[in-house]
Amino acid sequence: MLALQLMERGFSLVSDDRVLLDGPLVSPPSALEGLLEVREVGILRTPFVTNARVILKVLLGMQGDRLPTPEKDPQTGAVVLHINGCLPGDSSRVMAAFQACRGTYDWVTGAGGDTVGI
Repeated sequence: MLALQLMERGFSLVSDDRVLLDGPLVSPPSALEGLLEVREVGILRTPFVTNARVILKVLLGMQGDRLPTPEKDPQTGAVVLHINGCLPGDSSRVMAAFQACRGTYDWVTGAGGDTVGI
């Protein structure tokens, strides 16, 4: 559901559930290209992107701290964000973190810490 909410806010789908990582770039596995499972609706075909640069890694299913310690993914250098994924406002949290990673907002403290527009 979070992926669909983010797509409705202008994000592009790379892949649902799995990606192929090549350094800081991700692409969908060929079997999943353009497929998005929407629970209680079905599997939908949608536009997707390949070779997307990873700047934010979102880990779902865990509640993050109110003011998290800065964390970077060792493989990609991306900022790591821990969120539940099912709470109201999670898509807004991802959007704000993404905008901070892009330099639209400045990180003062939190997940991106001293990150400046990566």
